[in-house]
Parts: sequence; structure tokens; C-alpha cells
Amino acid sequence: MLAELQIADFAIITHLTLQLNPRFNAFTGETGAGKSIIIDALSIVLGGRASPEMVRTGSSAARVQALFQLDAAAVERMTPAFERHGAEPADDLILTREITSAGRSTARVNGTLVPVAALRELAEGLVDITGQSEHLSLLRPAAQLAMLDQYARAGALRTEVAAHYAEARGIEEEIEGLVRDRQEAARRADTLRYQIEEIDAASPQPAEDEELGQRRTLLANAEKLSTLAETAYQALYGAAESALDQLRTA
Repeated sequence: MLAELQIADFAIITHLTLQLNPRFNAFTGETGAGKSIIIDALSIVLGGRASPEMVRTGSSAARVQALFQLDAAAVERMTPAFERHGAEPADDLILTREITSAGRSTARVNGTLVPVAALRELAEGLVDITGQSEHLSLLRPAAQLAMLDQYARAGALRTEVAAHYAEARGIEEEIEGLVRDRQEAARRADTLRYQIEEIDAASPQPAEDEELGQRRTLLANAEKLSTLAETAYQALYGAAESALDQLRTA
């Protein structure tokens, strides 16, 4: 049962806390009073699509929080979903959604940070938003299966099957990881073989690194050596008053 809904900085709402009657609640008012905004806020805290335009003008973020009070059957049915998302099963289910003006969206279940999809999963069967029939739970296969399990009183069996499935999926992921590791090892071996072939083709010799270092130094200074040699040549032979000319006229 939805017991309380808190809305802050959402659309035209600055802050609103609704404490709902366990039997029946009705919202009335003229057009533009904000009735649809309350439904929109409830929709996003249930994992619906959100956008930065929902943040109240002048605010940095909008926040919606819904408190559901669950009976024992609901807690049992939802325990696998709680555990999948790292949340502790409890009689009180608090769903929180925050949207920033920059477009970032965060979701929490009983204070634990979760993907937005977790809100949709945990809210399954708790609320029906029947406008235009697009959110009717009777049309969703997952809800149909949940009701069938509940009718058959197979909640405990469903939990057991879910645990075995999670274990089997974990083993499959471990096998996939081992296969990936094997493939990566094969690729690494191919790379090393190629590098060995390149080294063999280069045929390095003992102490060759020293000789190569000397050649590298020589090549690095080649331009400087060429300039000095040219200057010396001009001084000895090429210039108008070269050393050779001066010797000839002496």
C-alpha cells in the first residue's frame, strides 16, 4: 500500500507531503491545479521516464519519495528483487528518485543506490497508473506470472528457483570468463611469437647495442660535423684568403 508521497521542487510544486488513507483517496480541483503533476511525480518514482524539464524553475534538482507498507506476502514475493539490487527486504519500502536540472537521474531503494530499472521491478504490482491503459499491470507478462505464482501459493518455490537460477547464471558467467581468459592467453601467445620472429629477423649480435649507440650519436651530430668540416675546408682551401692562398703568396 502507498502510505506517503513526498514531492520537492517538481514542476510547480515546491514541497508537498501526502499521507494517504489506506482505503480510498481522491484528488479534486480545477484544471491546472496540479492533479496530473502528482501522478507524474508518482510515475517517475516508479521508474518512469524523467527529464530536466520536470525540475522546478530556479531549483537544481527535483526529488520524489514514495513509502509503501508491505504485507508478509509482498515481502516474500519481492525478496529476490531486493537481494538482486543489494537492498534489505523490509515491511517498509521507500523508493526515491532525484532528477537534476543537468539531466542526471539517481534512484534509491531504502537508501541504497540502485539502477532506475530496479524501481520499476520493485514497484511491479504495487501501483497501476491506468491513464490510456499503457501501465496496466495485467498486460505485463511478468505481472501475470507473479499473480499465477501467488494464486498457486508458490512464493517459496519461486524464491528457491530464483536462487538456483542466479547460481547457475553465476557459473555460466564464470565459464564465460574462463573462455575469455583462454582466448586472451592465445592472443598474447600469438603476439609474443610475432615479437620473437621480429627479434630473430633482426639478428642482434653481442655488444651490438654499444655500436648502435655510437652510430646513433654520430648520426645525431652529423649536421654539426658537416658544418664544421665545411668551415675548415673553406678556411684551408675555398675562401679568397684561405690558408693555401696565403702560403702561395708568402
